[in-house]
Amino acid sequence: MAKVLIDNATISSVQRALGKAPLKEPALLDIEHVALARFCEAVLLNDSIVVPDNYKAELTAKRKELITAPNGYPWV
Repeated sequence: MAKVLIDNATISSVQRALGKAPLKEPALLDIEHVALARFCEAVLLNDSIVVPDNYKAELTAKRKELITAPNGYPWV
């Protein structure tokens, strides 16, 4: 069983790429799309995803709502 850790920076990039978080510099959207592609690969190619649950308390609920999969990836 393959597990992968997705860091907070990747989750933030995914949010920006999907338009769920503000993008300060539109010229960097290509970089956000690369992070989204890597995130999709991680979800598709691994059995288990682990995401740290140590982000800002006021933003954590929205992050979990956006990223949580039906099989419930663990937030640790």
